[in-house]
This record gives sequence, structure tokens and C-alpha cells, in this order.
Amino acid sequence: MGLDAIARREAAQHTRGWVDARRAGTSRFYAEHITRSMWTYLQALLRDLRGKRVLDYGCGTGEAFAQLVKAGADRVVGIDVSPDMIEEAQERIARASLSDKAEARVMDCHALQFPDGSFDVVLGISILHHLGVESACREIARVLAPGGWALFVEPIGLNPLINWYRRSTPAYRSPDERPLVLSDFRTMEEYFRVWPRFFVFSVLLAALPGLRRLAAPLRTLDSILLRIPGLRLLAWMVVLKLELPRAPRLEQPRR
Repeated sequence: MGLDAIARREAAQHTRGWVDARRAGTSRFYAEHITRSMWTYLQALLRDLRGKRVLDYGCGTGEAFAQLVKAGADRVVGIDVSPDMIEEAQERIARASLSDKAEARVMDCHALQFPDGSFDVVLGISILHHLGVESACREIARVLAPGGWALFVEPIGLNPLINWYRRSTPAYRSPDERPLVLSDFRTMEEYFRVWPRFFVFSVLLAALPGLRRLAAPLRTLDSILLRIPGLRLLAWMVVLKLELPRAPRLEQPRR
């Protein structure tokens, strides 16, 4: 399956109306009750971006721009393959008077139109699992400056029950997206040092009728369970911090 074909299909499907319809009635509930710990952790990692050049990779409608600028980013560039999404992002920039700090461009994430080392930080929310992971990693590593790092929030595809739910609800996803699997983690390790933190396991029970009140204790339980190496791969979501490897240390000449 060609990457250009994937990009065209994703651009055609990811319109503002389709995303709103897909997420209606679920996004707020999950953010408040299911994934709260994950978003708190992500925000802590993005608290200080002073002087950083940030690439919002798959920016959608630019919802993160204001937060990134508030965290001190010197420049924020958002890219997305969907012209519809980028139009909304540009309108958001104008409404928030962020034009001196932020911009949004239509661009294929597999083929970034930036020179090497253009950014200090790359951020992506639920984007890698729409892409060819190796091509994406290669481009991300290329545009990161020395000492740069990337941060991604992605679904994992190793839990049979969660995968059953995904197969049962195809309307919630685009045809080309698939959750990350072990081979994707190995691909990332070819380009980066990978620091994962796993979220959302037992707390998914709080999505069942009558169990919402258990969300807080189940999140606490997850903070324990998802530290267990074998069990954590059954989580629903992962936050990935990807760091460029340090240059290899040269051997000192023998005397």
C-alpha cells in the first residue's frame, strides 16, 4: 500500500464534520474519566517549551497551538494532510492573534518540507498509527535538531478485548489507521531512544453503565498495574517520548 495513497485517503476522510461526528458524545467523557491521568502527564512534559521551535505533527484544527505558545514556544508550525483541517487551524490562529508565533500548512507527514534540524520538539496526538511508521520516524529524526525530542500519544493494538471493540466499531476509525504493535516500537528504536509510559487498562470498566463512579480508583489501580512489564503492553494508550541518540563516544587513543 503506497504512502501517497494513504495520505490521499486520510486527507479526503479527515474533514471537520467527520471528526466531529466520530467523537460526538465520547471525547469529553473519556478526557474527564478515562484518560485524565494520561493528559495530566502529557501536559507536565510540555510545561516548559521556552525558546523551542515546535512542530505540531498532524495538528488537525490546531487545538494545541495556544497551549504550546503559552508554554513558551518561540515558534509553532502545525502540519496536516487535510486542507479542511488546516483551514480551520489558520482561522484559529487568526482568532487567537497568534500569527507572530504560529502557522499551519498542508503537508504530508511522510515527506516533511523542512530543512534538517528545523525543530527542537515534535508533538503528535494520535497520528503515528495513521502513517507508515518507518517513514514517519525517518522524517521526524531528520527535522529534529541535535538534542531534540518528540512526544506522541498513540493507541496500542496488543489487547485482544480492545481489538475486538475496534473491529466492532469501524465507523470510529479511518480505513488506514491501525494501533501500534511491537514491530512499530522496534522501528522507533532504530531512530530514537524510546521512553514509553502506558495508560488506560482497568479504568476502561468505568465506561460501562453504572461504573463511572469507579473511574478515580481504577486510574489509581492502573498506575500500579501498568508498571508490570508484561501487563503494560495490554494498555489502550501509550505516551512516547522519543529522543535522538547521543553521538557515539569516541575511544580515547591508547598510550
